[in-house]
Amino acid sequence: MTPLDAPDIPTVRDILDINVLGPVLLTARLLPLLRSPGGNIVFVSSVVGHLSVAAASAYAASKAAVDSLTRSWAKELAPKGIRVNAVAPGTVDTTILATGGLSADLVEKMRAQHDATVPSGRTGKPDEIAPWITRLAEPASSWVTGKVFTIDGGADLV
Repeated sequence: MTPLDAPDIPTVRDILDINVLGPVLLTARLLPLLRSPGGNIVFVSSVVGHLSVAAASAYAASKAAVDSLTRSWAKELAPKGIRVNAVAPGTVDTTILATGGLSADLVEKMRAQHDATVPSGRTGKPDEIAPWITRLAEPASSWVTGKVFTIDGGADLV
């Protein structure tokens, strides 16, 4: 979607509902359980939250909102002993593109194009992202709050 295209409003709303409203509602619901010191929230954002991506403006805006929620809520919840951080992966080898209605050929073409442009030369794997989320949730990370950690094979360097 570009500003020159007529936006598909239901799709934009779905993206915002899932990526922004979902974390807001979930956090509001779980906040009473996190009120004791040591509680923490780890959001999953995306590298596109701070990079410009053609034809993905709604998705990028939704992830930028997650980044902003992370920083704002870190300030708001710190007095209650609750930390808030996020992990912002780059392209990760999941089924999300294939299940989004894209053909296998197009998905493979997109991955090859991505791999040719990032310094690491490859797409990430879910087991390369999960340890960062776990690490941020550990008590040993108790002095980390309000941070968005980009894990993207160097995509944001390009």
